[in-house]
Amino acid sequence: SPAVGAILMSLSTIIVALNAQLLRRIDLDPAHLAPTDGKEEKAAVSSADPVR
Repeated sequence: SPAVGAILMSLSTIIVALNAQLLRRIDLDPAHLAPTDGKEEKAAVSSADPVR
């Protein structure tokens, strides 16, 4: 029914707004992320290389 659809759309809007507020708190600045030794980057690059 249309009433159920309206309620579900309202709940969806609330969830999206809550997610936006939670994501706003996350600091994605690379300078603040945990330092790595570079193994992950090398593995990602080597897996993209074609097999010879």
